[in-house]
Amino acid sequence: MKTKTVNFKTKKLLAFLMALVMALTSFPLMAFATDESGSEPVPGTSQSSPFVSGQPSDYYRIPNLITLDDGTLIAQADARWTADVADGGGNDSIVARSTDGGATWNYQMLTYYPDNGNQFNRSSTSICDSALATDGKTVYTLSTFFPAGYSINITSANYRPVGDKAFDDSGRLLLSRTGESGYNYYLGEFNQDGADGRAQIMRADGTAVEGYTVDHDFYLYNNGAKSGTLFYSDCEFQTVKTTFLVFRSSSDGGQTWTDMKLVNVKNSGEQFCGVGPGRGVVTSDGTIIFGVYSWNGTSGSQASSFIYSDDNGQSWKRTESLPDLKYWIDYTFSWNGTSECQPVELDDGTIRLFCRTARRRMVYADAKKDADGNYYWINADADGGGPIHLDSVFNGQNFDITENNQYSVIKYSKKVLWDGNYYTMLIASHANDGSDRNKGTLTFLLLNTNNDIVNAVQQQITTGGFAYSCLTELPNGNIALLYEDNNDFSTLRYVEFTDMEELSSFRIPDLQRTYNINLVKRDTQTYTADTNEFTNSNPDAVSVEFTDNYSSTAQMGSDANFDGQQIPLTDALYTFTQTPEGQWYVSSMGVHLTIDTPGQPSTKDRAPITINRIGDTDTYFQFVDDRGEALYMWRDGEKIYQFDQAMDYRPGEGDHAGTIFKVFRPCEIGEESSVNDPVPGYVEVDQIVDGGKYLIGCEINGSYYFLYPSLSSNNVFTHTVKGNKDYVQSGYDMTFTALAAGTATVVCGSDTYIIEVSDYSREITGVVDYDPVIYTHGAGSATQSEITTFGSSISDGSVTGEKVTNYKINDNSYTIIGIDAVEAFGDNQENLENSTITPEGDANGGKLTGTLALANDGNYNSYESGTYVTLKTTLQDSTGLLWTQTDRLYVASNPVPGHVLSGNRVSRLGYYDGAWIPETRVVAFATFLLADGSYGNTTLTRKGTFGDYAYVGNAIHLYPEDGIMTYNGAQTDISIAKDNNTEFKGAGVIVNNDGSADTETYNLRNEDITNNVNVAYYYYDKSSDKNEGITQDPTDSSKFSLVMKRQPVNVQYTSNDYWKRQLRIGNDNRSYIQKLSGDGEIETQYYMFGGDANGNTYYTLSEDNETLKNELVRSATVNCTTYVTPNTTQSLRGKVQYQEGAEAGVNAWHNMSLTFEIKMCDKSEERTPYDEAMKSIKKSTWYTTDTWYNYMNALLIRQEYLNNYTLLTTAAEREYNSDPEKSTYEDYFDYQGQDTIELTNNLLTKRADFSPLKNALEDNLGNYQQGIELSDGTNWTPDSYKAFLEAYENGQALMADEKYDTEDERNNTPGYVTGPDVDTSVPSNRLDIQVQIEDLAQKINDADLVLAADDEVYVAVKNESERIDKTAYTDKGQEIESSIQTGDDNIYEEYDGVDYVNIPQTEQATLDGYTKDVITDMNVGANGSAQVKKYNLTYSLDVNEENVVDKQVTQYNYGETATIDLSAYNDPKYTVKCMVTSETGGKEPTPYNLEDSGYVLSILIQEDITVEVEVTENEAVVVEDYYGDVLGIGYIPADGSAQVTVDSTGRKITINGTEIVEVNVKDSPRYAFVGWSLADDTYDIDESTVIHQRGSLLAGEEKVFKAVNGTINGGTQYATTNYNMRVSLVAPEGSIWTREVDGVEYLASYDSSFINYTANENVTYKAYEPGSADLDASIANQIADRIPAVFGAGYFANEKFTLSVDYSAPQNEDVTVVEAGIICSNDPNATPDTLKKGEDNAFVVPANAIAHWNGHNNSGTFTMTLKNSGSGVYYMRAYVSYVKDYNPGDDLSSKVPYVTYCERVYKCENGTVSAIN
Repeated sequence: MKTKTVNFKTKKLLAFLMALVMALTSFPLMAFATDESGSEPVPGTSQSSPFVSGQPSDYYRIPNLITLDDGTLIAQADARWTADVADGGGNDSIVARSTDGGATWNYQMLTYYPDNGNQFNRSSTSICDSALATDGKTVYTLSTFFPAGYSINITSANYRPVGDKAFDDSGRLLLSRTGESGYNYYLGEFNQDGADGRAQIMRADGTAVEGYTVDHDFYLYNNGAKSGTLFYSDCEFQTVKTTFLVFRSSSDGGQTWTDMKLVNVKNSGEQFCGVGPGRGVVTSDGTIIFGVYSWNGTSGSQASSFIYSDDNGQSWKRTESLPDLKYWIDYTFSWNGTSECQPVELDDGTIRLFCRTARRRMVYADAKKDADGNYYWINADADGGGPIHLDSVFNGQNFDITENNQYSVIKYSKKVLWDGNYYTMLIASHANDGSDRNKGTLTFLLLNTNNDIVNAVQQQITTGGFAYSCLTELPNGNIALLYEDNNDFSTLRYVEFTDMEELSSFRIPDLQRTYNINLVKRDTQTYTADTNEFTNSNPDAVSVEFTDNYSSTAQMGSDANFDGQQIPLTDALYTFTQTPEGQWYVSSMGVHLTIDTPGQPSTKDRAPITINRIGDTDTYFQFVDDRGEALYMWRDGEKIYQFDQAMDYRPGEGDHAGTIFKVFRPCEIGEESSVNDPVPGYVEVDQIVDGGKYLIGCEINGSYYFLYPSLSSNNVFTHTVKGNKDYVQSGYDMTFTALAAGTATVVCGSDTYIIEVSDYSREITGVVDYDPVIYTHGAGSATQSEITTFGSSISDGSVTGEKVTNYKINDNSYTIIGIDAVEAFGDNQENLENSTITPEGDANGGKLTGTLALANDGNYNSYESGTYVTLKTTLQDSTGLLWTQTDRLYVASNPVPGHVLSGNRVSRLGYYDGAWIPETRVVAFATFLLADGSYGNTTLTRKGTFGDYAYVGNAIHLYPEDGIMTYNGAQTDISIAKDNNTEFKGAGVIVNNDGSADTETYNLRNEDITNNVNVAYYYYDKSSDKNEGITQDPTDSSKFSLVMKRQPVNVQYTSNDYWKRQLRIGNDNRSYIQKLSGDGEIETQYYMFGGDANGNTYYTLSEDNETLKNELVRSATVNCTTYVTPNTTQSLRGKVQYQEGAEAGVNAWHNMSLTFEIKMCDKSEERTPYDEAMKSIKKSTWYTTDTWYNYMNALLIRQEYLNNYTLLTTAAEREYNSDPEKSTYEDYFDYQGQDTIELTNNLLTKRADFSPLKNALEDNLGNYQQGIELSDGTNWTPDSYKAFLEAYENGQALMADEKYDTEDERNNTPGYVTGPDVDTSVPSNRLDIQVQIEDLAQKINDADLVLAADDEVYVAVKNESERIDKTAYTDKGQEIESSIQTGDDNIYEEYDGVDYVNIPQTEQATLDGYTKDVITDMNVGANGSAQVKKYNLTYSLDVNEENVVDKQVTQYNYGETATIDLSAYNDPKYTVKCMVTSETGGKEPTPYNLEDSGYVLSILIQEDITVEVEVTENEAVVVEDYYGDVLGIGYIPADGSAQVTVDSTGRKITINGTEIVEVNVKDSPRYAFVGWSLADDTYDIDESTVIHQRGSLLAGEEKVFKAVNGTINGGTQYATTNYNMRVSLVAPEGSIWTREVDGVEYLASYDSSFINYTANENVTYKAYEPGSADLDASIANQIADRIPAVFGAGYFANEKFTLSVDYSAPQNEDVTVVEAGIICSNDPNATPDTLKKGEDNAFVVPANAIAHWNGHNNSGTFTMTLKNSGSGVYYMRAYVSYVKDYNPGDDLSSKVPYVTYCERVYKCENGTVSAIN
């Protein structure tokens, strides 16, 4: 590597610049005055999108979106307030959560500072770019954050961030102080989480700056006064002005979030280290990963990496940054780095990091973990080529994305099936418009087990703006997208994609689908399933049956052997989608047929294909692209079985045979297939429908080869699969049959079917208006039009002459889902077999097509024959409900219009100059007249009247569009004769002549036809505008018209001198239209097809058929008038007379008559009420079943009559009579003078609406089943629950009433007064049952279940009251019990034997008041209970025999400490005697050694106490006990002596002075009294003398005392035979001690060092560190609850029952020991339960003389003895009473007295002491 030498001057300059840079970057550049004028917006709710303009920000950017395991959606974005500019300017972070699938969102601010005033402000702090990650339960977020006035984008801030690190080497946040240079401070550790947490400002030397603290939002406090944040430029302490990463988390679904935590991963020198926005990932091992990228001031410096934490975000690591790209492709921007990025965890734990770059490609790099848990790049080192481009991975396909734009990538949870294998799928969302952020696109990437991308599909999803986006997968397998429209940043768009297979083009077998199915009882519905294993929640409502499905497989291959992988042939299916231009997209699994490239018929880029249908009887298809290249298959030669392209594809061209293919569809449900089929499991088709799935293939050498969706450009055989012609089981048809009303949930495989069965169908009227008649016909032929044959094809106008059944949708909020043809009549009308009716149209209407197996044979040959069909039209409304409209239509075979033909061929020899010459003169012509739109005489047979040359049949071509007939003298040239009624429909009358004469005239005239038969028929209903072949005058229904046509016929001969191909129309009024007979008028016309009275009109037969058609097709409108009146019928007959002929060498003429009859009626009286009824939509669900049935029956019978054109009056007999008392239609239309439609309409009665009650019961079913107790431990108030229960069960009772307990009965229950349009909102229109329904529903809904207040604290306080020392109160706790009783009476209500809180949650304060009352009564502190015991301390002080304090009485509360300061007498010149006396338990006065307490006497007040202090500095005789405590003082008179009598036997000393002083021996459990220090005698003592008690140590068996983890008397054990020997235990600071006696461990001391005394048992003391896991759980709980330790050891000494006691309590301010002592009893039946304070026969004896080993009342030792206990039974037990701060809730703090007892109880029976437990 070459390097440049830096000279001295350069180095000096560099040093100067570096110093300048350091000077600039080490301090705040400028202080901007912070104005916290913003106010944090309150949380709110938005609809459809999480972030909507004005809620609360005007603009948003940078969408983040994740899904939790429970389906909760969490979204995050930048609130960019009033400007959509970049990065800086005061952005804040906002989050939203949705628990209803994105319908509604609850939003709240997450990270917010008010320094921007909620508007754009360049001088503000700013959040920019965030990402979310989750493990399904916890949500993690990482955001980029800038201090005030700084941003990477200088257009939105004042400065760019500096490259300095913001943390020192110890990870502490560096701070500078205003007025000082450098970052001489850092932020200390926070003392706790939450709002009360604080950290101190620390100097570099580790000392705290007094008075300054910082909260978790980094606000600074000066002596508690809040100022700005450390990120403000005018804060006294400030951070480095660089980029920060802010980490937070939520464990409750985004409702609350942890404190801000700054992540320290930015490297020195990086001006920016920001978040890759969108999503992070939590890996399968729990590692949290977020993409980040760095920037150093130029675009080229950008580089991606990722950070990761394996301790829930407490600490973070960062990967190396990615090197620059090495792939050089065209792009707009001049930088090679990587930028914003998103990580994805692959199946093997690899992290794939997708990066934004300047290229129009997806770019990624992979990382793995090493053994130490650190990630390293495996395919992106600088020497190895850098990150990977997507397009370099497979097939050479260029999957573009918009350059320099963020994109989102997720791993889909379900495997996809492709090529017969399962693959992992990644999904990316991105823009795809070159350098513009438009055209939102989803790219689906398939990965194999090596993580290689093996296939990809792109689907464009938007056409407009599309910038940043974020994807998430929903629990149901759908995906959701949150994205920006870069043309409008006011709202982020949320969209859910519901069909992942359709969207991705791949099969996803494990995709969980949910189908909502509505069935009516007896309905069936069939679905395909992969398995026949299922569960059915309600087999009584729905049955499930399976039948096997069979299909074929295919063989893949890399050569012509096709010996590769076997796959289901379904993988070769292509979806055909028609374009508006009539072309097709042919696609499968993201692969599209394009043909454009030789040898590669398919690519990823969709292109339109033209599909040509080839052949009539044997159908093939061609596929041609827009360049004129057809799909081609090599069927022989070296390239056999290879798909290619060809341009010579037209019929007759060389490549045509290779470009035609068979097309197959899968067998539909119910279709049968076998191994003998060409492609088992598939059906060959002759037409392609939009949306269909098809195989494209051809047969070669006995096998079928099919096009396969492949993108390979390397091996052309991958585009072909060979059909195996096998027959393998491939799933099932699963049929649901509705059995009874109810709901069933069927789970089959991964699919769920929710089936709702009703007892009734939702019927509707008035939505669809059908034409009255459906016509059918068969297939045509070369000599027969389709309409002349019988068959089941529905006439749809596709062939000239076909009638059309149109329909109109009156309300386009309804969509036709399907039309079923069922039997017209009967109680159980079955679906017609072989009938499939399809509506073809749009939202407003269309026509019917398909098949209908009615009127399809010779029985319907007559013009007046027909039948009926009932149509069940399934409609779906805008809410998704299905409705059925029932219509009865007339069905007839499509009529052949009546027509007449005449053919004439005349020939003779030529004649010149009076002589015959052998030249033949020939004239040939034919004439064809058609009664357009008429019903032909299909019953005509051959008539002898016409001679041998007259026929009944049809013209070969009825309409010019079908071709023009050519006449050459034979009848068969222009017609086909009909021999019987079933062969086909004949409507033509034909006369033909082929002869030789000078003149031939052939007549088809009225004298031959009129008197015998009509050629054509018409029907005219004056009340209808739908009369076939007739046009009604819109202004006058009595006037109408019809059309007669002259049709063209060509001739074979060419013209010559004798035949000039000219025809002449006859003159002398020989061509006319006129009325023949009947009622009404037919307007007479002459020469309607040309000509005039002079006979001068000729026309020439053209040799060109098109010209001939244009010249000869002539129409004549026949104008008619009818005088028919309602419910009558008239007939009107007329004829068309026409003559034309040829005049040449011979004369030949045709005289033709076409007779027609019009049958007329007026059904207005019957139609008017029907039409009126159809003006509005009516629904069966509105009315009772009976009244609806009557109404529908009236409508259908009326339809039956109106739609049948052959029924002319109501006197017609009704063929289907359901009522034997009726015969004619009039019988059905009139009831006692009322029209039945009007009558049944008026009698329609709205059914009782049970839905309010049903809904109330259903909505509250969960509460009813739940009961009064909720799953979270709360409860409803009993009052509200009882009211609810009563209302609910009353509602149930009504629904169970035998009149209403089935759906059928409820549907037939009237709820309102009679009338179809009754206003149900008017109370007076409601019947009693409806009133009852609504009242019950209202009561259920009004019986609001009220959540009870929370009594947790109250119960805790009650429970605590059971633990307290009630002897501390004068009333022994009666006031507490009274308050509790009052609380219980007012808080609780009994339900079902259990007391529940009966105070509403909204009145929590009321319950808390009762809690406070109890707490107050328990409180023994200030402002506490008035019942706290009070005791008197009586104090006397004599000094030098003079009374200084004479029985001074002071009152104390129980547990207070009385202090008497005698320190003035702490001098050797004084002798002080202090005696404390209390009468409790018969105790003797107790001497106090004041030296131990520094002459300050502290006494716990637990009873009335007398303290007597005697001080003297005179000469005296002083008697002391074993320990030096003064037992008595005898004064020596100044002028004499004291007489002292020492009596060891009597255990006393008597001193005679000014008064008698008698001192008795003070017994000790350590010593046995042996005498006094003076021998027994009487002495006269005249000087100060001290006499001591003397004793010998009491001894028993040797006992061993051990110390573990500490020392005892300096060693690890101490052994002695003596009682009450002092032992000192010491352990490390902070330790606690336990003692183990007889194998049981007890808490001994909260102090690490304490004093104890020996007894007659072995003890092992153990020291533990606080919180040690080795501690016994009960002891650990005792410590946690701050309960004092108390232990007593019993033994018999000095003929007395003795208990040596020690106790210890925490030295916390909230725990105070107020009393220690024993409880004794001589009740022989005493138990531990009776040896408690306040119990009968239990005597409480507080200890007056307690030795406090640490100078604190909370720890001490004492010994208690029972006199006269050598015989009999006695018990003793140690106790400690203490006061502890008790704070169960806010404002409930109190001091409460408690008592704890030694677990061991000792019994002394006749001098023998033992522990009884």
